[in-house]
Amino acid sequence: MALVDGNTLLRECLAELCDIEPDLRVIGQADGGPAAVALVRRDRPDVVLLDAETADGPVEVLHSLVTAPSAPRVVVLGVHGHTRAVRRLMVAGAHGYVSKRSTRAELLAVVRTVGARSDQVLLALPAIAVHRFGETPRGPLSPREVEVLDLVAQGLSNAQVGARLSICAGTVKRHLTNIYAKFGVHSRTNAINRAAALQIL
Repeated sequence: MALVDGNTLLRECLAELCDIEPDLRVIGQADGGPAAVALVRRDRPDVVLLDAETADGPVEVLHSLVTAPSAPRVVVLGVHGHTRAVRRLMVAGAHGYVSKRSTRAELLAVVRTVGARSDQVLLALPAIAVHRFGETPRGPLSPREVEVLDLVAQGLSNAQVGARLSICAGTVKRHLTNIYAKFGVHSRTNAINRAAALQIL
């Protein structure tokens, strides 16, 4: 497995915690997104434990990892269990999420199960967060679609969204069309309401 965390002390503590387990071995560490992608391509770990507070943005780093050749399974370690934040990570491709309020045993259990290529998405969260997940949207939104919809929800026009994301207005419109199809809606307002109901925004 590999660890991605900008906090060197925490990363080294996690490495020691995992390395004392007979069935786990940390083969690499990275302090951010570019280094993490290079590590994955070079060492091909089965599981990556990714800190949700990474300075490069957890959704962006996660997307880069799960779309890389020989993509690893990714478990995100987060400081809280806010439904909106966790759902965004699940949509982006995370295979597990562990709150930093979890115990050592809970963290290791999620890492082991995800590493065994389970077809389940595992969450170690406070119960109050878990019961709010409810239904999921039709077809998960890509990280870019989530970004587009988030900016649209702030009242930005297609041109303004495009300028913010360095893409053209036509690309923004295409993303919105895809979002409408996945949600089964026909307007920006309905898409925003649907995303809010699903705790994506």
